[in-house]
Amino acid sequence: MTEYISSPDIDTISQWVALCSRLAPFSSILMFLSPIPTIRQILRTGTVGDLPLLPYTSMVASCFVWIIYGFIKKEPRIWFTNVVEFILSVYYFVEFTNYAPKYSPTFPGSVYRHIQFCIGIWVGSLFYWIANILFYDNIDGVTATIGDLTILLSVLTFASPLAAVKAVFESQSSEAIPWPFTLAALFNCVLWSIVGIFEMHDVYVSAPAILGLLFGLLQVALKLYFGDNNNNNQYIPSYTQAPVEMPYSVLNSVRQVVMLGNNDNTIMGQGDQYNYFSTNSNLTQHGLQFDYNILLSNSSNTATNTTDY
Repeated sequence: MTEYISSPDIDTISQWVALCSRLAPFSSILMFLSPIPTIRQILRTGTVGDLPLLPYTSMVASCFVWIIYGFIKKEPRIWFTNVVEFILSVYYFVEFTNYAPKYSPTFPGSVYRHIQFCIGIWVGSLFYWIANILFYDNIDGVTATIGDLTILLSVLTFASPLAAVKAVFESQSSEAIPWPFTLAALFNCVLWSIVGIFEMHDVYVSAPAILGLLFGLLQVALKLYFGDNNNNNQYIPSYTQAPVEMPYSVLNSVRQVVMLGNNDNTIMGQGDQYNYFSTNSNLTQHGLQFDYNILLSNSSNTATNTTDY
């Protein structure tokens, strides 16, 4: 015998879907604010430890493609949200690489390869979108291709903390998987799964959210099973970096907002304390400074103690 959902039940479901639809854009921004405690820890300690770079790389690449997809679909909830997230992602990436060695198995790979990946995604997706609009007018094909790319990059973002899973098993500690990002991503995926299925009816929105939900549950399981104790041994980082000034004023402004509320408003580097508002970027006595001008120009004036990736 077939059972039908009564009208009040349908209204209740619609109200829940509408609520999720209103919360989803804010939950996305919340997810991209969640790395702030991790970034503050990096600034205080002067090292990234065993943390993976892949989450920030995938964020930078994914947000850019989602912006394009939002414009194609004429959906402000998608493109506006991702513009904010893109700015935050670029800041996280730059800040992380300021205090990272040029290579680490938990990244995985080298910083330079991650930069190449981001630039390749930006240029490739933007060129494909513009070329199809100007020469082929194939909006359905563009939507499908860009949509497929958003799925891949979103899944990569949600699964990226698992890049440190080897370090988790070796150390018997899940400290390399950050709680804030994991929980925020889990909540975000729940909301966008509901919105994508019941409101937008868009597989390119619901599919990555559902997959991200599964990866989030796996990360929670690892966190609960291993915990954050590193066998009660104090972690000694293999690489630390003296305070580094941000290369652009907008990124430095974001840094000041991120560090707002910190008790001492300082960055720590190998046991020494510096005020990051006045730190000279040439301080490299504790490590090698990463200079982003290497990527933007062929200037011959780069300091000799700058790491060349």
